[in-house]
Amino acid sequence: MEVCFVYRLTNKINGKSYIGMSKNPRERFRHHCKSSYRIGRAIRKHGIEEFSYEILSCGSRNECAELERDLISYYRTNTRYGGYNIAPGGEQPPTMKGSQHPSFGKKRDPETIKKIKAKRALQVTTEETKIKHRNNMLGNKYAFRSFETDEIPRKIWISKFSVAANIMAEKYSVSEAVVKAIWSGERYQNIQNDLLFEDGVNTSCWLDPEKNLEHKKTTSESTFASNATIKDVSTLRKIWISKFKLTSEEASLLFGVRPKTVRRIWRGEYHYNQISSDSDFEDGVNTSLYLKYSKPIGPIGDIYLARSIWLDLKSLSIPSISAKYGIKVSTVANIKSGKFYKMVQDDEFFSL
Repeated sequence: MEVCFVYRLTNKINGKSYIGMSKNPRERFRHHCKSSYRIGRAIRKHGIEEFSYEILSCGSRNECAELERDLISYYRTNTRYGGYNIAPGGEQPPTMKGSQHPSFGKKRDPETIKKIKAKRALQVTTEETKIKHRNNMLGNKYAFRSFETDEIPRKIWISKFSVAANIMAEKYSVSEAVVKAIWSGERYQNIQNDLLFEDGVNTSCWLDPEKNLEHKKTTSESTFASNATIKDVSTLRKIWISKFKLTSEEASLLFGVRPKTVRRIWRGEYHYNQISSDSDFEDGVNTSLYLKYSKPIGPIGDIYLARSIWLDLKSLSIPSISAKYGIKVSTVANIKSGKFYKMVQDDEFFSL
């Protein structure tokens, strides 16, 4: 059973109290001292030494929650009666509307109003701040900026299956919300009419739910060549066949793309139709099983070494293999069970 405590904090100067519950009252009190709520401000104003602390009860969470609610009501420690509790208790969230608001029915005195006006009069918005606000409104954070022509929205539209939303957003200084709204057809519907543009891209079926998925897999090469972040098909192919040879970080440095892009290519999400046909390339690499296995995760970076370990398991014991290759016994055991490098058990994969 989870044990909780109901405690009470009392201000020795004015008699105001706070009732709460916690599994760890000592840690909870530390949080109160740093809190921006009324109890925290009072502790910092008067000092910790001016508050008494007492444990009222303990029990299960449900029992303490019910007791906390009853004690707050009995002792009237909520803010409307001058106490420090802003919530009714019982783990209920604070209610700050209408009559439950601590300032409900109260009016500021004229002296306080004068102080607020004087403070606001000293607040001057500098030109630097104005420029910053203007850039936030007109730049990437402004969700639905208007374009002077349909040229940019059209480019964003035909990039739907070629480039990630964040890349297009950065390229044209808009938010990702704008890009996704154009792709979904919520905005700039006129750019979907291919007859109005001379880019030669057929997008007539891009909003059809059934044809949409099929088109995503069979994006035309002209669209790929004009919109993809990696425009060289041979580079994409090299990244694809490096799946079981390099890490995503190594491939990222080698080919000058983001690790995220590399991983998308390896998963078959990024222009897979452009690079999956081995007959279209003369590199002699058979990648027919590359999508059957995901990128291996384990302490051995070389799958061919893992394959050697797997073959040795047929004749050697796990401790012997561990000593032979200088790796942990647990790693060898995980390879044997298939938890690590499951593809090493596939003879067809290594016959490619």
